[in-house]
Amino acid sequence: MPIYPEKLVWFASGGGPFLLVSASNLRSWNGILGTTTPEQPLTDYDHACLIDDSLGFLRMQTGEYLVLNTEGNQSAWMAFRGSQGIVVWEQAESEDDIIALSEAALLNQIEQEWRYGAPEKSVPFHVAEEECFLIDSAYPGQEAIKDNEYLRIALPPGLYEVTAESYWDEKDSGITLHRFLIRPHQTEDRNPEFAR
Repeated sequence: MPIYPEKLVWFASGGGPFLLVSASNLRSWNGILGTTTPEQPLTDYDHACLIDDSLGFLRMQTGEYLVLNTEGNQSAWMAFRGSQGIVVWEQAESEDDIIALSEAALLNQIEQEWRYGAPEKSVPFHVAEEECFLIDSAYPGQEAIKDNEYLRIALPPGLYEVTAESYWDEKDSGITLHRFLIRPHQTEDRNPEFAR
């Protein structure tokens, strides 16, 4: 198993959904703030909470966002041997157990009986610029940057298929893996099912 000198950088929300957003759209996200009207009674955070699956695609006037429902669990970005994704710490005695399970999941080296849904869910997500941020969707983007409440993720621009996969091992360690799989541009689908 590779040695991680600084291990992984973990980030947790206050219990609400995570939001993956490009750098250019980050400051447009208002979280629980913002002005509501009778015609538009929902905040940005309310829109994110309407997605009750493990992940979903959200299109708004201010941009496109990926919503991840993690129930506030710690999450980290992990890249390993050409595979990459957001790892959600569901249960484990140590970070080393999570890393070992995550590596096996990223390399598809997990016995079938330890897989739960392959995958449970997947949505397309277009990355227009390399710098993205994972934030608590309740936070306005500007406040998240000011308070250092974010996880910075570098992704080559392109169209990705983002999955939600659950894995557990014999030690009862468990993760949810949101794998980012690059897709050809010609197959792009902005997934209007989740448009708001």
